[in-house]
Amino acid sequence: MAQEAILSPFTFKTDELKALALVNIEKDPDSIYIGFEPQLLKNKHGEGMLIIGYRADGKTDIYYQPHLQLKASDYDDLGQGTHAMKAVLLENAYLRFSEKGLHLFTVFTDILGREILLKIDEQNKSATKPFGLLAPVGTNSENPTGLMLVFLEDFYFVRRTDTEVKIQIGNKNHKMDRFMPMDGKKMYFSRYTPHPITVTVNPDFSGTMEALPIHNGKAQRDEVQHNIVFNEGKPEIESIEKELFEQTVRMSFTPAFPDVRHVKDGEKHTGSFSLVANEKTGTVSGKYSVRNKNGTVYLTMIPSDGWKPYPKNRFLPKMIFRMAKVFRNWPKTYEWNATIKPTADKHYEINAEWKRIQTNKKSR
Repeated sequence: MAQEAILSPFTFKTDELKALALVNIEKDPDSIYIGFEPQLLKNKHGEGMLIIGYRADGKTDIYYQPHLQLKASDYDDLGQGTHAMKAVLLENAYLRFSEKGLHLFTVFTDILGREILLKIDEQNKSATKPFGLLAPVGTNSENPTGLMLVFLEDFYFVRRTDTEVKIQIGNKNHKMDRFMPMDGKKMYFSRYTPHPITVTVNPDFSGTMEALPIHNGKAQRDEVQHNIVFNEGKPEIESIEKELFEQTVRMSFTPAFPDVRHVKDGEKHTGSFSLVANEKTGTVSGKYSVRNKNGTVYLTMIPSDGWKPYPKNRFLPKMIFRMAKVFRNWPKTYEWNATIKPTADKHYEINAEWKRIQTNKKSR
């Protein structure tokens, strides 16, 4: 039997992204592309490979195996939106990892009819020394429809020694961008992870809210579990969580987030939140507020503390955190606002959306 019910404005959308690599040619660009992102994806249609082409104009072109049945709207939060989608066979393509590093191969025809070949084969004799990071995927998004967080577990850069590289677009070869030396090795700026964790917090939504029944301190919406505590007999959300690839994505609230139905006219509640996907990939945190004005409840959530790396990380990721401000600062430029109103039939309507609150230059 349900003990109580709670009205929750929170949810997660997760993508079953299994692996990714980022191939940068920004310093030796094509007439269209400055980089590519091969991905291994599993969705309800099956498993397969796709290639994101990052364009110089800020948009993206998506090349994907047909059976994945992808939609342009799935990638609206990348950069300035999707320019083109094209199904391609990607025969004999692979994205693999070993102790020697990254092994990538793919050939496809782009929207201009040019053949694009990407090949990286690391055969380094030294073992990699990966670490955790939050990818700055939301840095250039102008009109976000959610807070997309891509946590990179076992993240590392491609080493230059003993690595075969071929980046060919049409009849022209391109050089991969170089990066500073790391772990005593010369590096390319191209990087990869065999274990990404992708979660979108509170995708934009307008519609009716349904109260969630509480059973033994838990409330469920789809695959997102709400952990409930009671304050003077009133339910509050202590955290929400979702399982993904044997990981637990969890967003916690301090103090617990109140049921908006119990926030009286004129009341205001404030607190903090933190989101963790894996302790080694760090934490995104910030502030929330809830206020009732004339019967309408106004909610705000800002990741004002940005991203912080795993405290026990070795020196290298901590140095990147200090030197490259974009890694820690870009979440601070996002703000979630929602209004919740009761309806005549005793239901509740919500209108919730994200926006950018600073320019990209300020976020850097």
